[in-house]
Amino acid sequence: IASKMVSYMIPKLLFSGGMAGIASWIVTYPADVIKSRLQADGVGRVNQYSSIADCVRQSVRKEGYMVFTRGLTSTVLRAFPVNAATFATVTLVLMYARGEDLSPLIVKF
Repeated sequence: IASKMVSYMIPKLLFSGGMAGIASWIVTYPADVIKSRLQADGVGRVNQYSSIADCVRQSVRKEGYMVFTRGLTSTVLRAFPVNAATFATVTLVLMYARGEDLSPLIVKF
């Protein structure tokens, strides 16, 4: 039974990492939009925003609340595979470093 549980470990790690990546981007994306606008503000000209709150106000007034979701789809599509691979790799490396038995996870040809 233990080896059967371990054989399902990699798909679970991949799924968990991917879903965590999606969740983290959905939660943090609006702040990332504001951060990016403030970073690009004033490049080659006078600053457009006087503060974070001013950036939020102007963005919503000019583009509506959907401004905070523009580009989220491509970010989420990228987040799943990147975070899935990262989470699974880090977990397996840590297991290896602790000396845990990874032999049930090795595919033999």
